[in-house]
Amino acid sequence: MTSSTVPDHPGLADGPVYLDYNATAPVDPRVAAAMAPLLTDFFGNPSSSHPYSAEPKTALAAARAQVADLIGARPDEMVFTASGPEADQLALRGAVLAPRRKGWSTSRSPSPVPPAASPPASSSPPRAIPSWP
Repeated sequence: MTSSTVPDHPGLADGPVYLDYNATAPVDPRVAAAMAPLLTDFFGNPSSSHPYSAEPKTALAAARAQVADLIGARPDEMVFTASGPEADQLALRGAVLAPRRKGWSTSRSPSPVPPAASPPASSSPPRAIPSWP
């Protein structure tokens, strides 16, 4: 057991240590169970207005509230991304644009320079930053 409340992942229990979390990560069985109905029966786009969106929209609002409560934030501050690269790009964009939104001079805005070995998700957004609004 990794802690008194979270059991080891069953897929990792008897195997070697898994260190490739950049590629993929095991899904906690409790998360998979909670998501199963939304992957099979209630598959609508939560941003749409058609009837298929109702259940996913409710589930997404509940997930935002749960995560916000967990970290002491507001549900409207929660942004879920579909991937690590998407999250990287969103974080870089936010870091650059936040000072501008606060009315600071753009000369005070950070200019992220990724390390040479950065993956494309982290190295391509900084090149596009000057064209961002």
